[in-house]
Amino acid sequence: MNTFKLIKAHLEFNGYEITKNHKNGDGFFAASERYGPLSLNPIGESGSIGFRLEKWYPIDINKHNQSQKKSLYTMVNDINMTLIIGSSYLYKEGGLGMSVYHLGEYNKKGFSRLLEAFHFDSEKMFDFDLNSYWDK
Repeated sequence: MNTFKLIKAHLEFNGYEITKNHKNGDGFFAASERYGPLSLNPIGESGSIGFRLEKWYPIDINKHNQSQKKSLYTMVNDINMTLIIGSSYLYKEGGLGMSVYHLGEYNKKGFSRLLEAFHFDSEKMFDFDLNSYWDK
């Protein structure tokens, strides 16, 4: 069984529903009632180097004035100092992302730890006042 089939099975066991495969490659989207959507992207050909888990938040920085943007940039820096393994970033075209990388082969125990830390970081994001920046 290939790496991405194993990861899909692991996520499904943890309550995720695989919602869509990426158009190009082995990556896919999944959703959880508790943690929301995520995307898994291969690093290297067919994930030969590893993979990246990504989450996104609906923020449109372009709808805000300079003062609000500065506050959001400061908040993103604060978020990055708080996350355990993830890093957060703003997309130029809009949205806030959070991702973690896993280098190497899939193994059940290692992926379980990665997913647990990813979930902790996902919940930690809501400790920050992002609501005023949501793209509604």
